[in-house]
Amino acid sequence: RLRMQGVFNPYWNIAHSVKLKRSQYLLVMKSQLDFLEEKHPPKEALVMNMVGDIESENCDFHSFVNVTAMRTNWEHTTAKAINYSFYMMLTCLTQIVILLRQLLHTQSQSVASNVSLLCIGWQTVLDAILCISHIFLCLVMQPLFTAFASVAFFKLLIFCVIEMKYMAIIIQARNNANNAGLTQEDLRRQITLLHLKFYGALMSAIIAFWYMGQAHRTLYVLLLYSFWVPQIILNIVTESRKPMHPYYMYGMSLTRSVAPIYVFAVRNNFLKEVNPDFPTEPKMCQLLLLWVAFQTAILFAQSKYGTRFMIPQRFLPPKFDYSRPIPASLLPRPTVVSSSSNGASSEIELGPLLNGDASPSRERSNGVARNRRGGGGTDSSNRTTAMSEDTGDTPTLDCVICYNEIDINDRQGYMLAPCDHIFHRHCLEQWMDVKMECPICRCNLPSL
Repeated sequence: RLRMQGVFNPYWNIAHSVKLKRSQYLLVMKSQLDFLEEKHPPKEALVMNMVGDIESENCDFHSFVNVTAMRTNWEHTTAKAINYSFYMMLTCLTQIVILLRQLLHTQSQSVASNVSLLCIGWQTVLDAILCISHIFLCLVMQPLFTAFASVAFFKLLIFCVIEMKYMAIIIQARNNANNAGLTQEDLRRQITLLHLKFYGALMSAIIAFWYMGQAHRTLYVLLLYSFWVPQIILNIVTESRKPMHPYYMYGMSLTRSVAPIYVFAVRNNFLKEVNPDFPTEPKMCQLLLLWVAFQTAILFAQSKYGTRFMIPQRFLPPKFDYSRPIPASLLPRPTVVSSSSNGASSEIELGPLLNGDASPSRERSNGVARNRRGGGGTDSSNRTTAMSEDTGDTPTLDCVICYNEIDINDRQGYMLAPCDHIFHRHCLEQWMDVKMECPICRCNLPSL
């Protein structure tokens, strides 16, 4: 005895919810099979759902049946997939350009050593997951192989070539900054360990997606897109204000949000054509955008207001005072010009030198001492020598970065380093964006 609770066919306008005899049931099934075997099937995708019970009193058998038949419209699906692959390839090309700009920004080893290795590795794992996902789509949907293979190739180029090379550059910069003196064999061992950690993290991310990706999808996606957090923490520790170029911060934050927004926010994407039950979660996408924007805003605020701007001042150690008064030993002193018995003039510079030399540097030209602006030289303390009394010029302190005079009375206009070398404030601030070392003696400079 067969009982059909419900038969649904979008092209058969009858819904049955009655008990049917065997002959009636067979006629219904035959009509459905005839519909499926039409020589000219409709262009719309076919969806047929059959729910019912199969019972046999003689065999004491009972079974519940719930069957859904679907036919994918590959013409519409292919068009949507090609559009998706086109925009994803543009996204990948943008990411490649941004990565190359970041590599140019961190050419200096001091800047490269302040880039978080975990931050770049996190993004590498994310790109690897997207690459594997597109390879899986190539295998599952053979008609769309070309569309997804191109995206997978670009993602492979990004994570396997550019980002892995960037992490190797960061490791080498840190070794040079720490004066580790490692051999080529030691460096090769570090790179091998880096690859081992990367592939271990990739497998862990895939396993986590398998076990918790469906039940806790929102939490998993937010965790996967927390790649700026390690850089924020490293900035607080090292007080490095601009290890990331602004184009890199904004560009990566925008381009990495394209894939999840398309998959979970666009209601008529190509995945819906293949699987109508694919979830759509606009709230998760909103949380994702807010979370990525929040991380980017913190990085921008760190570069503008200081890396520890969010920490109350009472919990921070005291800052080094670059605007402290200039010691008297560093101030320029006038030169006394005396005449010798033969009529030639000679100069005697008063006051100690910066480096404690017993003999001051002297320069003579037609019996008159000149400073740098007059064509003369400077001593080892970067102070220009004084001119004679006949010229009326006074000794000055000059900035070795711009070679202009420093106003020693304006404490907000100069910066005095811990090594007692003095510079213009804007000159040294620009220098500290590149290197946290004194331009003269390479002494480490405290952060502002």
